[in-house]
Amino acid sequence: MPTPKRRETPYRVLLIGNDTNELGNIQEKLSKINSLSCTSQLSTDSSSAIALLLKESFDIFFVCYQLDRMNCFDFLTKIRTENVLCPAILLADNDIPETLTTAVEMGFDEYLIQKDLNLFQLERSVINAISKKQITNKINESELSFRCVVESLSEGVLIIDLDDKIIFVNNHFTQMIDRNMSELKHQLISETVISELQWESLKSRMSFNGFQVGEVRNEILLKFEGKDPMWAEVKVSPYRDVLGNKQGHLLVVTDISSRKEVEEKLFHNTFHDHLTGLPNRVLFLDRLGQSKSRSRKFDQLLALLIIDIDRFKLVSDSLGTSVSDKLLNEFAIRTKSLIRKEDTLARIGTDIFAILLEDVYDIRDTTHLVSKIHKMDKQSFNINNKEIYITTCVGVALDFDIDKTPEDLMRDAETAVHLAKLKGPSQYELFNKDMHERAVNLMELENDMRRVLERNELCVNFQPIISLINGTITGFEALVRWQHPKRGLVSPSEFIPVAEDTGLILPMGLWILENACKKIRSLQDITGQNYTLSVNLSGKQLSETDLAKKINDILTRTRFDSQLLRLEITESAIMEDAEEAINLMNKLRQLDIELYIDDFGTGYSSLSYLHRFPVTALKIDISFVNRMSDSHSDLEIVRTIVNLAHNLKMVVIAEGIENKKQLSLLRQLRCEFGQGYLMSKALGLEDLKELLSSNPQW
Repeated sequence: MPTPKRRETPYRVLLIGNDTNELGNIQEKLSKINSLSCTSQLSTDSSSAIALLLKESFDIFFVCYQLDRMNCFDFLTKIRTENVLCPAILLADNDIPETLTTAVEMGFDEYLIQKDLNLFQLERSVINAISKKQITNKINESELSFRCVVESLSEGVLIIDLDDKIIFVNNHFTQMIDRNMSELKHQLISETVISELQWESLKSRMSFNGFQVGEVRNEILLKFEGKDPMWAEVKVSPYRDVLGNKQGHLLVVTDISSRKEVEEKLFHNTFHDHLTGLPNRVLFLDRLGQSKSRSRKFDQLLALLIIDIDRFKLVSDSLGTSVSDKLLNEFAIRTKSLIRKEDTLARIGTDIFAILLEDVYDIRDTTHLVSKIHKMDKQSFNINNKEIYITTCVGVALDFDIDKTPEDLMRDAETAVHLAKLKGPSQYELFNKDMHERAVNLMELENDMRRVLERNELCVNFQPIISLINGTITGFEALVRWQHPKRGLVSPSEFIPVAEDTGLILPMGLWILENACKKIRSLQDITGQNYTLSVNLSGKQLSETDLAKKINDILTRTRFDSQLLRLEITESAIMEDAEEAINLMNKLRQLDIELYIDDFGTGYSSLSYLHRFPVTALKIDISFVNRMSDSHSDLEIVRTIVNLAHNLKMVVIAEGIENKKQLSLLRQLRCEFGQGYLMSKALGLEDLKELLSSNPQW
């Protein structure tokens, strides 16, 4: 024990006992201690001694075993209850072990045997007692500072002893977990705060290859009875006394629940669609990969369905994003109700959803689901008091090939849905190997189409339109052809759907119109005849708000008379957004352009709309004309169309006339115009001039 530091004032000592001679002997020895200066005072009355200790300040007191009214143990108890904390030394009559043991347990700092007492023993005991008191004071001061610091922290602080029991917690921690100090103190940390597994893991990380690590930290989900779990960062470091000896562990606990909530939200947003809450493409591919692994392990079949909502952009453009977002949400809810809990529904594009079916028995499982999806499509969506109908195309890929990656399977299903959409609305396709080749061909075709105008590979031919009244040519329909440098002549049925799907139809449609206007204008100049020109408009072009202006600009540049231009629009294209189509058609009619409904009878227009369309003619679809001479029902359909048109003050043009019987029947039905191979196929400008020079008549 180090020697106490010297003071300017002597250390005050109180000697308490019945025998003044013995006390005087000790008083004399105290005066001879060289290492520190002491002044001493005697008291032979226990009550007076207690009063002195309470009234005055002593640095140490000696007390004999037996006093006048009490023994030394009762005296010490009385003094300590009065909060007198100066060191106490017992003056024992003998070295009875039980007495000495009791003295230590009761709190005496030192004890001396009076009969054998010498100066060295006395000096050592005084120095030890005073030094111990000074150390205790420092510890108390340090503990007070420690408490001030830890109680000011916005973090929970715990001290755990070497037996893993809690010996201290600050107020902030008790507030964090809604517990009292009394509920925690002396309790095992593994039974009150952290699970045993978590605690042992933290402690094991504090030593590495036999070396002690200064601090370890970990994020732990703390669970307390009657309280919600709390995410916390727990930092653990050794807890040492003033001499540097390890006495346990110090834990600093930070509530990170808010941060975890933000992280979980960010994580969720990274892998989920923000609108529907469904898994996004990234998470869906991950689940698809896991499903493939399980299906290989258990020899199961899985299926992937891609659902593409038809004409969704039209809904969004016409009704706004608020309505379209609600529609997507409602569609997701309805679709999810069709699948099992173990299946996964994801939104992988603006209007594209994917379904992962696990443990599929055979193809019938998928076709049954497709049937349910298309049946669901027949039910309207009521969004903001608007009744909306949609259709969907579905592509299906089955995972027969274990070597295919999730991306490969996704590509197959997307290929299938793309080919389904080319067939029209509400279609379904099951992927096969031929589809992949076809998809590659379509991709190459699309790439070639992107430069078709600059390479000047398109040409426009013209099929004559005949007056069925006098048999003469009155006009021409412009039909585009693509002369591919490697593929040769590509059929319009191949490249027009691709152009529609990619949006290339917009510049292509304007090019066709301008090219046709130039050529027929030149033909008019040569022949002096006011031949009409019919040009097809696509559904995509109808969505262009400035289409009327663009057409007027072309008419101005080519000096083509707007009264001789006929624009043909399919009823299906019109009905995609009937109101907008009517607005556009009215603008075109203001330019004196006549409008025809093409392929009439094959779409789904409502007769209630027909009288509102500012059209002047109906074109009977080729399929009815081809069968009318052999089918009574088709003949009656053609008759009905002709009568309907005449009642609405419209004229009728029949397409696809291939024989004289068809021509004769059409004349009997009073159909005004016709075109077809019986009269002439589509011709280039030079061949057209040669035909006209012969003044043909049918």
